[in-house]
Amino acid sequence: MIFDSAYRIFEVTVVTFLIYISFMVFLRFSGKRTLANFKIYDWVLSITIGSVAASTIVFEEILFLEGVVAIILLILFQRSLAHLSVKSYKARVILEGRPMLVFYRGNFLQKNMKKGGITKTDISQNIRLKANATPDKVDAMILEKNGALAVIENLSPEGEQDLFNDLGIEKATLMEMIKNRMEN
Repeated sequence: MIFDSAYRIFEVTVVTFLIYISFMVFLRFSGKRTLANFKIYDWVLSITIGSVAASTIVFEEILFLEGVVAIILLILFQRSLAHLSVKSYKARVILEGRPMLVFYRGNFLQKNMKKGGITKTDISQNIRLKANATPDKVDAMILEKNGALAVIENLSPEGEQDLFNDLGIEKATLMEMIKNRMEN
């Protein structure tokens, strides 16, 4: 049988339309960042909301209002986490992680590359695409918290110190990593 009844098809159509309209309203009021640079908790929210929405649409046992309440609670929880990450540096590091230096002045930092799940090929490709350069022309490359690779050229000494501060590393630690890489 293709469908149980015309009424059930009508019900799925109405609930689908209502869920769609609800999403549009929720996204409008949940803030622009929801649609911009996704953090890990934004991805989890998206997947969870999609699951709740699909269940609400497909399963007769789940009422439309139950699905909407669940989605509202998920969005409120996500907004609370986002607010907490703005207010607390420690919470931000726990929730979002830190950017990671994966390439520095001609050196591929294997340990960080392995942690980040990227290869020399990934780095070289991004250098070509983003900086239209070669590795010897790039001062640093950062694996950002959102998974993007940032290419940094012409890094001044002041900019270098700001970069190290942002990454939470000391230059001596970085030099030790490079030294160990060369010895191995």
